[in-house]
Amino acid sequence: YWFVTGFKELKSSRTVQNIPTSRIATGAVGTNVEIQGKIVCEPEQEVVSSPLTGQSCVFYSVEIEQRVRNRNRDYWKTIDRFYSHDGFYVDDGSGARALVRVDGAQIKRQGRVERFRWSSHNLSEMHPRLKQVLETHREKLKRFKLEETSWLFSKKYRFSEWVFAPGESVYVLGFADSGLQAPKKRKLKFKNFLRAKKMIQE
Repeated sequence: YWFVTGFKELKSSRTVQNIPTSRIATGAVGTNVEIQGKIVCEPEQEVVSSPLTGQSCVFYSVEIEQRVRNRNRDYWKTIDRFYSHDGFYVDDGSGARALVRVDGAQIKRQGRVERFRWSSHNLSEMHPRLKQVLETHREKLKRFKLEETSWLFSKKYRFSEWVFAPGESVYVLGFADSGLQAPKKRKLKFKNFLRAKKMIQE
């Protein structure tokens, strides 16, 4: 299964336990909902190739993490990401489909994820394909800068590629919107909750 947000972690939370699984065709618009279905490719959508691994997909996300140290503990912190599109469609067999908007969402999956690593003091060691991808999508990056530093100020980075293929099963937690009004930013109280909105298609 694919997971949009940390679904397995959220499932133990009272916040999520109180949200029943909804059917897209009959879901309550204007509330937090949970849906389960499969990723589908709409007629107007084109199948694309993921930038790092060249896999065919309807949607991909590239996440950039930096190794940081805090209170004698090292961990990976997400500092930037970019997507192929604003979102993807999900079909749960109810007769309608939902557009899942992923801006600001946490995207996780089970299984193997393609990752590249790089230290900023040696630009020549960066994988050629990774370098090309970062240069191509430079305008989409808000915090990460592709630049070489001295060894003394070197930073460690990790680049992860998440690929969404047609037919993949997903769980989605988020806010349901009819799409009749312009999308509004909504920040849910639960820390790791998906800040996504699903536009219900007629």
